[in-house]
Amino acid sequence: MKQSNRNELNIPVHDILEKIKRSEQCELKNTLYKYGVQRRGEYVMQFKDVYPLVGAYFASEPRELIIDSVRVSRQNNVILTIHGFNSRLMDVDPDCLYAGEMEKIISMVEYKWRQEHRTLKK
Repeated sequence: MKQSNRNELNIPVHDILEKIKRSEQCELKNTLYKYGVQRRGEYVMQFKDVYPLVGAYFASEPRELIIDSVRVSRQNNVILTIHGFNSRLMDVDPDCLYAGEMEKIISMVEYKWRQEHRTLKK
């Protein structure tokens, strides 16, 4: 019996994963609007010392990406800046991340904000 790439609801798995990724990007945008720093019309979170590490299909193969910063552009797009090849920073499309990986970045944004504001209160 031939196995299909569909679930019981007859929805392609790819469509389900894309829906999850879109939902995660919306959640990240809302998190950055709440906790990010506004610079030139963009909402940004720059990581230092501790960086999110996420799984992605990037440069034609599976990789782990180290996220240096994340921002929501003026055009309302999520842009990830990674520690790229030869230690250069480069922007990547968040669609290259595997579904579920964006949650690591969201958690790190919230954690960093709490750490910074805990230090300010002391």
